[in-house]
Amino acid sequence: MLDRTADRGLESRRSLPAAARDHAVLPALLLLLAALAVLSIGMGRVSIPPDRVVAILASKVFPIEPYWTSSEELIVLNVRLPRIGAAIMVGAALAAAGAAYQNLFRNPIVSPDILGVSAGAGFGASLAVMC
Repeated sequence: MLDRTADRGLESRRSLPAAARDHAVLPALLLLLAALAVLSIGMGRVSIPPDRVVAILASKVFPIEPYWTSSEELIVLNVRLPRIGAAIMVGAALAAAGAAYQNLFRNPIVSPDILGVSAGAGFGASLAVMC
């Protein structure tokens, strides 16, 4: 018969690399989010290269000699950056709401239909269209 304490020790040693990988996931995802945000700020009717987008954003923190036009700076700071920021915040709020549902019901595949959230959202959308 196998000793259960020895098995637990093996399981904890096997899970250490997985735990180390989990700690590396969040910084990697944040880096990916920042890179995609810079790329999406540069896309649009007026295309702005990523190095110029980074320079425009960095110029608000560091003293950088501008090599971009004032219209590019206006587009980046007043039009595209607020939209990307709002999209990131809405995505984070939806992710937090989904995680709260999963934690509340202790079910990883829970849907918003359980408490009638989908019906309430549909009613709110139809009310907004009517007004």
